[in-house]
Amino acid sequence: MGNKIRISLITGTVLSLLFAQCGFAAVIDSAKEDMSTQTIAVSGSGLVNFDKVLIEIYNYENGGEESGIDYENDLAGALVASADENGDYTAEFKLPDGVETGTKLLRVKPIVGKYSEQELDYYSSQSINTILINWNNAINNQDAESMENVINDVTALKIILNTSLAETLQKELLDKNKTNLVNRLLTLNPAESEISEFADEFKAYYLEFAISNLSERTSAKLTLEFYDEIDTVKGSAYTDIISKMNDEEKTALFETAAKAVTPGMLISDFAKLIYQKAVYQKFSEISYYKDVKGFIDLYNDDYFKIDFSVYNTLKNTYNVDSRVLSERDGYSDFDSFRKLYKTWIDDEKTKEEKKDQSSGGSGRGSSGGGASAAVNAAPMPVAEENIVEDVIFEDLEGFEWAEEHIMALYNKGVVDGVGSKKFDPLGITAREQFVKMISALFTVEKEPESAGFTDIPEGEWYARYINNAKAIGLISGKDDNTFGVGESITREDAAVICFNALKLQNPTLIQDTEIEKLNFRDADEISAYAIYAVSVLNKLDVIKGDTDGCIKPAATTTRAEAATMIGRVLSLIQ
Repeated sequence: MGNKIRISLITGTVLSLLFAQCGFAAVIDSAKEDMSTQTIAVSGSGLVNFDKVLIEIYNYENGGEESGIDYENDLAGALVASADENGDYTAEFKLPDGVETGTKLLRVKPIVGKYSEQELDYYSSQSINTILINWNNAINNQDAESMENVINDVTALKIILNTSLAETLQKELLDKNKTNLVNRLLTLNPAESEISEFADEFKAYYLEFAISNLSERTSAKLTLEFYDEIDTVKGSAYTDIISKMNDEEKTALFETAAKAVTPGMLISDFAKLIYQKAVYQKFSEISYYKDVKGFIDLYNDDYFKIDFSVYNTLKNTYNVDSRVLSERDGYSDFDSFRKLYKTWIDDEKTKEEKKDQSSGGSGRGSSGGGASAAVNAAPMPVAEENIVEDVIFEDLEGFEWAEEHIMALYNKGVVDGVGSKKFDPLGITAREQFVKMISALFTVEKEPESAGFTDIPEGEWYARYINNAKAIGLISGKDDNTFGVGESITREDAAVICFNALKLQNPTLIQDTEIEKLNFRDADEISAYAIYAVSVLNKLDVIKGDTDGCIKPAATTTRAEAATMIGRVLSLIQ
C-alpha cells in the first residue's frame, strides 16, 4: 500500500512538471469568509479537467514567504477539492477552533500545474462574539461612548461592513463628530446571535455618515464597493450609462459626485446626485449636433427641464444644437445650460422672424460675438505674392497633397525651409511654431499683453505670437497655466486652433456649416474639447483622415500637415 502511494506521488510530481510547462495554473477567483458562520468559501479556475486541488491556510503576520512562514508548523487548516469538467473548483470549510483572527495565507495547489497564493482576512468566532457583546451592551445601556468605540474599531468595521476599506475609514473618520451616527445606531435592536441581524441597518447609517465626511477619492472607492446599497432604484441613468462603465470610469464619476455632496446628505439623494453627474457627463460627450435633442428628450423631465415650444417652431434647429457643441465652455451644469439653450432658441427665432419680415434682404448675418472677435483679430495685410518658379524645396516628392499649400505659404512668407533646399515635410511642429505660422493670418501687436503662461519667458521669439494668440482667442493654454512650449502639437490641438481662426475671421462660415457624425475608426479617441472643431474642419475639408480611415487625434502634426491645414484655412477666409 505504501509503495502504491509513493508511486502515485512520484507520478503526480512528474505530471505536475510536465503540465506546468503547458501553462496550467490554479487561479483563485474568490476567497471570503461568511461572518455569520465563520465558513470560508474559495472558488477558482484554470485547472485540468477533473483535477484535484489542495487548499491550505497558513498563519502569518507580515505576508509573503519573506515573513519566514513555516509551511510545516504554521498550517491552520487544509482540504482537497475536485475540479469539474471545465477545470473550475469550489470549496467551503471551517478552520479548527483556536485559530486566531488575523491575515492568513491561502495556497491552492493542483496536482497538475502551478500553485497560487492569496491573502485572506480571517475572523474567529471569539472576535465576532466580542463585537456582539459590545454591540448589545451599547444598545441595552444606551451607552453612546460604547457605541462610538464599536464604530471606531477597525476589526468591527471589517466584520460588520465586510469591506477592504476598513482601515482607511477608521483613519479618516476617527476624529469626526459621530454624535448623529451614534444616536441613530442606538435606536437599533440588540442581536441575539449573529452580526447579520443588525449589519444591514448599520451599513446604511454608516455609509450615509461616511459619504459626507470622507475625502472625495475614498468616498468614490467606498461608493464603488457599496454601490448596490447606495443605489437601490437602478433607474434608466444606471441602465443606460453607469452599468456600461468600467470600474475606473465609475470611480471617476463617483469622485465627481462626491465633490458636490453637502453635509448630512441622505444616501438616496447621493444616488440621485450620481445619476445627475452621469447624465451631464454623457451629454458633454455628444459629438454630433443631431444627437443633442434626442438625448435631452430622454432625460428632460428629470434633469434638463427645457420648454421646447419655441424650438419646435424653428425652421433651422441646427444653429441652436450646433452651439451646444461649439460653446461648451459657456455652461457647466443643467441650470446654466438651460438658460443658454433658451437664449439660443430665442436668438434663432428672432433671426428667422426678421428674415421673414425683410424684403429683398440677403438674410445673412453673424453673431455679435463673432463679429466683435473678427474686428479685434483683423487679418494681417499680406504683401503681394512674389511667385517663385524655381525649385525651392527638393524633398517634397511624395507630398504632392501638401506641396501646393507649402508653396502658397512660402510665397506669403509664412513658412520657410530648413536649409539646403529642404522643407523637412515629416519634421515635427512644436506648439509655438504652429502658433507663429497661423499668426500670419492675423495682425500681431508688437507688444501684446502677457498671456500669463508660466512657461513663456519674456523676450523669447515666440512670446509675442503666443501672447497675441491668447488675447484674440486663438489659444487657451493648458490646465496648469502653461502653454506647452517645446511640445509637439497634436492633430486635434492644431484643429482647435484652426477652428478658432475660422471662427474669428469667418464666423458665418462656421455658423452655416452643418456637421455630420464622424465616421473615423478612431473617432472615440478625440478629446471632448476638440470634437466639434474636428467635426467642422472635417466637413470643410481642412482636416481629413488617413487611408486607414483614422483621424489620429493624438498624433503629432508634421510640418507638411501643419502647412496644409493653415493653407486650407487661409483659402476659406480670403
